[in-house]
Parts: sequence; structure tokens; C-alpha cells
Amino acid sequence: LETDRYASETAWDLLADGSVVRSSGTKIYQNEQTYNIPLEVCACDDYEFLIKDTWGDGMCCDYGNGSYKLEVNGEVVAEGGEFG
Repeated sequence: LETDRYASETAWDLLADGSVVRSSGTKIYQNEQTYNIPLEVCACDDYEFLIKDTWGDGMCCDYGNGSYKLEVNGEVVAEGGEFG
């Protein structure tokens, strides 16, 4: 997770079968910082990753170059920064 200049707007959830199994919770991220967040998951489940920006302008590119990247066993399965 690479935060933009408004990191406090960023939150995320990891869901399995529609239930949150891990989230950023009340974590307040610092502006323009890099966070490596290891998540241990069971290969027996399908997961959905939701990342949110409370202002609705994503993490890139108007207010910094924020982004996220998800890797499973070293393989990138999702990444981005432009979302609403």
C-alpha cells in the first residue's frame, strides 16, 4: 500500500464468503508512505479485496501517487490506484 497525500481517507477489507476476515479497521495511515501488510489466507477460500477512499477520488493521481498491490505467492493478482 502506497498512500497519497490524504492517507486518512484510505480503508480496505478482505472478505471471504461475504464476511470480513481482515480489514484496516481504525488504522490511520500516514501520508505518502509505503506499507507492507502481510495477510495469511486459506487456499480453500475465495477472497474479495475492497479498497475505499472516503472522499471518492482514489489514491492516484491528483493528490499524490498512491496505489495498492496484492500478491499471492509472489504473483501480482490485483493492483491500482485510480478508483472511486
